[in-house]
Amino acid sequence: MALILSKPKGFLGIDFGSYSIKVAEVTRGSPPELRSFGQVRVPSEGIKEEEIEQLVKKLSDLINNLKIKTRKTVACISSYASIIKRIEVTLTDDKDIDEMIKEETEAQIPFDIEEVYYDYFIINSDDEKVEFLMAAAKKEAIENIIEIIEGTNLELIAIDIDVITAGNLFEQIYKKESPCLLLDLGASKTTITIWEKNKPHTIRDIGI
Repeated sequence: MALILSKPKGFLGIDFGSYSIKVAEVTRGSPPELRSFGQVRVPSEGIKEEEIEQLVKKLSDLINNLKIKTRKTVACISSYASIIKRIEVTLTDDKDIDEMIKEETEAQIPFDIEEVYYDYFIINSDDEKVEFLMAAAKKEAIENIIEIIEGTNLELIAIDIDVITAGNLFEQIYKKESPCLLLDLGASKTTITIWEKNKPHTIRDIGI
């Protein structure tokens, strides 16, 4: 006898921006459907440890007011608060690929590797080289987000970066094969992304 668990009907997306925390409840479908949306302001100096308790209360009140039922949550952070790079490494016999990617990531970020969380996915590879997309963010920023999510009794599934989330959603809805230019007009910066074949080709942040 097999127990088949159905997929959740939707999920909650929470975007941690420099101006506000935005909440969107999305139901599954093609395309996905926006069921509810709201936002709360964040302090002008950003999300700090001493502000977390207040933000948890604001976010909890918003979720209750929107009558959101789902607990499964995907959070995203700004590309301004993270590092995204396309990196190419040449393969060698004396190192495995994970070790090489870690070393190259450490060389590309302006922080100690122990101060960040990082992840990657491979874009292209052959017998001689590997091209991968690396994303990294300070541990303090990620841990603050986790604390806020857990404080509101939500179930955190993943943390992503806003430009990756926007690109994946755009592709799912519009199913474009050719390169597309995506503009994210935020409160403190504008992000320009060239999206092509399931991945970002170029990402630029402009402070306007």
